[in-house]
Amino acid sequence: MLKECRRLLNSNGGLFLTTPNRFGLTPETHVRDLRVLSFPEINKLLKKASFKNYRILFPSLPQAELKNFSAPEKFQVAMYEALRRTPFIRSCLYMIGPSFHILRYADKSRDRRGSRRS
Repeated sequence: MLKECRRLLNSNGGLFLTTPNRFGLTPETHVRDLRVLSFPEINKLLKKASFKNYRILFPSLPQAELKNFSAPEKFQVAMYEALRRTPFIRSCLYMIGPSFHILRYADKSRDRRGSRRS
């Protein structure tokens, strides 16, 4: 599927994907036929599909969603947000973070016709 996405994207196109973290410290996803990936697996698949100019990010939780959380859940979210903003610890979230956002942004080295700029 990623190879097809890459094929269809033009040089100015963007792509946004989201996936649960396979090793995340969150309840298991109960969706059938869903392949849950880890950070190394995502990276490997993106490279195999020849993606460049991408970032793998950790999402934040919208404040509107927090109103439905219990006090212990709100505490967990506060801890996650603090860790997410701490550079050294943020790298650990690649292993245990709840999910990933994958953002592929436009290739700035190409013009609108798709040819490389000199």
